[in-house]
Amino acid sequence: MDFFNSKKIPYFIVAGVLFVVMLTTTLLDIFKRPDNEGVVSMYNAWYQEESREPVGVLSLQKGEHTTLTATLPEEDFFAPCLVVTSAFSAMTFYCGDEEIYSFGQDYLEQGEIVPKSVLFIPIPPGKGGETLRLELDTSLDSTYSFHDYYYGGVEDVTTFFLQTRRLPIIVGIFLMLFGILLFITLPVMVGHMHHDPSVFFHGFLLTDLGLYFLFYNALPQFYRPEYVMLECKMEYLCLYLVPLFLHGTMVFGDRRERHLIDYILLAVDILLPLTGLVLDLTGVCCIAEILTYSHIIVFLQGIYCFYYLVTTARRMYRENAMYFDDSAFSALVILVGLNLFAILTYIDLISWYVLPPEVKAGIVVKGSFLMVGAVLISVCLVLSYFFHRLAEVNEQENRENLEGLAFTDALTGLYNRTYCEQIMAKLTHQNEPGCVVSLDLDRLKEVNDTKGHQVGDLFLRSFADALKGVFHDTGVVGRMGGDEFLVIMDADHAPHVRSYLIAFERAMAFRNEASALFTLSASWGIANTQDDGNGDYHVTYMIADERMYQMKQKHHERPGRSVT
Repeated sequence: MDFFNSKKIPYFIVAGVLFVVMLTTTLLDIFKRPDNEGVVSMYNAWYQEESREPVGVLSLQKGEHTTLTATLPEEDFFAPCLVVTSAFSAMTFYCGDEEIYSFGQDYLEQGEIVPKSVLFIPIPPGKGGETLRLELDTSLDSTYSFHDYYYGGVEDVTTFFLQTRRLPIIVGIFLMLFGILLFITLPVMVGHMHHDPSVFFHGFLLTDLGLYFLFYNALPQFYRPEYVMLECKMEYLCLYLVPLFLHGTMVFGDRRERHLIDYILLAVDILLPLTGLVLDLTGVCCIAEILTYSHIIVFLQGIYCFYYLVTTARRMYRENAMYFDDSAFSALVILVGLNLFAILTYIDLISWYVLPPEVKAGIVVKGSFLMVGAVLISVCLVLSYFFHRLAEVNEQENRENLEGLAFTDALTGLYNRTYCEQIMAKLTHQNEPGCVVSLDLDRLKEVNDTKGHQVGDLFLRSFADALKGVFHDTGVVGRMGGDEFLVIMDADHAPHVRSYLIAFERAMAFRNEASALFTLSASWGIANTQDDGNGDYHVTYMIADERMYQMKQKHHERPGRSVT
């Protein structure tokens, strides 16, 4: 496996640095605690009326009403504020007997689900040490955590709250911009990646994951809080679309034969978000209420996903057992990314249902594994594209080498007759002006007969080197066969053709002085496409060839000399 040749080293360096930086930044930021100076956590500060034990996490049923109380800290803050996160619940806050804030009652009165929201509740000044009462009315089964309840000055609380969510927000913006970049470069990417339509699904997957992390962490609410219901629905819609784009990447990102199960799962992935939208728009239920069905589909589809990854890896190993090229390695990198993403998604899913609510809230499972998986799959996509480019560069080099062998005269290194014929046809089709010089090396048969074919070959190579040295930048220099040669000059150099021929005659004379084996001389004919060939290079070549034979006849009359 020739992975580490010199041409690939820059790609490995760039890809490795990108991978290390992204992964290290993600892991370090997960375990980094934000600065909570000037902010007081209200976790374990809430009590239910019938219990004297502090409540950190509540599991609430749809339609349930509960009352909680807490004592406000004694600290004196400028513009005190309490930040809370609501979980499908209407909330009313009282300070003493005075109602200070209410959210979600209008949704309950209309029979709708109360959207998830981040609330910044202003506390009247001078209320430190007083009792704060919270009335909760739940519109949907949910687990309610008080980890995100903070009290302090409004600026400090807002900054701290954003700091606690800065990692998913940064990752979300990165994924969304990366996905948009894929769409912008889609024509180029599809072309480079051998018309692989999975690039389309990669773009959708990354953009969708980025939007999901932003909606989940309520970033749009800071700018347009009036769209809180739309944001809540978009969060779940983006979540339901993840299996569709992930499965599309697997189905269309591989050239294997697709089976009926692939299209069935793809249809289910399409129906899930569509069903949620229809049910939500018709008022049958909220799009968030089909989350459990989404988890079941993801769990079952994950089994097939792992089966697909294992069988594909085995097939790739069998097909590339002798030589594991860059193209195969690119596909393997994507498989690794999909595998890691699926595993981390499973961890999140299992944690959601298996761990107790208080443990779940305490170890920060809010999409953290899914977020790491999203970063890994984006890095794997970059790596995959690098290896696709390596495969393409190698393929292009091999193709150019083969073309060089097919279009090059092995003895002289000049273009052969096939290439010259193609160039003349192309220039004729493009109606490009120019001129053609037909040349014939004098006395090749005589040299072969008297001094042998090895000297005859040296005779041809010496003539070809002189021809190439003079005409190399004027157009195409080729050998038509035997002792016949051709120069196709472009329009810029054609007017100076006789000057080039004089220089060529001098080059032959110089070589003759340096060699006693043979004497170079040549006959040539010149024809212009516009004046002689009516724009047809083949006709022009025939005219030049005829004129060359006229000069050759003069050489037979005066042997040993070339005539200009």
